Amino acid sequence: MHGDVNNWVEKEFQTIDFGSKRLEKRFLRVMSDLAEEPEKSIWLATGSRTNAKAAYRMLANQAFTKEKILKAHKTATNTRNQQNILLAIQDTTALNYDTHKKMKN
Repeated sequence: MHGDVNNWVEKEFQTIDFGSKRLEKRFLRVMSDLAEEPEKSIWLATGSRTNAKAAYRMLANQAFTKEKILKAHKTATNTRNQQNILLAIQDTTALNYDTHKKMKN
């Protein structure tokens, strides 16, 4: 499965531009690691202390911004969306059982 994750990450972020090829390569590696094991911390998902430290340095880098990541996501989404139709479905249901005396909290 790791190959599938790598392929997805590379396709999804193919337009990422931090102004540094090294930073972009590190980003792709960290995203692959985290996508492969999303339930784990950075320390565990990256596989070694060295890789984890590199991931934290990447996060602290001034060139690393959420705007640049979102821009790449938007570009990938628009590329996939050939018919200009995008369904963004959400559930806004709210439930309140406070008045049900026999319910356990």
